[in-house]
Amino acid sequence: MKAIENDSGGWDVPGTTLLGVQSINWTLDYPCESYHGNDYDLRIENWVPSHDGYLTTGDNEDSNGCRIDQLSATGQDGRNGLLDENNNPVTAVKDEWVIGIASTEIPWIGAAKLFFSPPPSASYVTDKTWTMLIFVIASILVAPSVVEAFQSKQSTEEE
Repeated sequence: MKAIENDSGGWDVPGTTLLGVQSINWTLDYPCESYHGNDYDLRIENWVPSHDGYLTTGDNEDSNGCRIDQLSATGQDGRNGLLDENNNPVTAVKDEWVIGIASTEIPWIGAAKLFFSPPPSASYVTDKTWTMLIFVIASILVAPSVVEAFQSKQSTEEE
């Protein structure tokens, strides 16, 4: 979700009906489950951004995208969200701060990129990922031989 300051001093949220609002209140059609077992939809409550930017949820599997990094945007105490290097609650992510966008890749190939990146990048990769990368590379190398053997066998049977 991105907030954009408009010329009248309010906030617009593209993809929603929110235009020129002073604070952002929106319930996303994104089901979440609390620690107490209650189901709810992800909500943004009384958020007044300090600048244009995106709300983020990170990639924490435990929260399944249901915990906003900028926790003050949920109407809760912002001190419980992520903190920046100065121990302040993180704010909306500005466009100029984004240096890349995640995309779909063949699993484990990203580890190869990290291997060739400056240290300490490769040290963050788990042993299991390295093992799976070796299996992927081996499969790529062996696959042509298997296909050729299969095609050769079919040609022999046809004759």
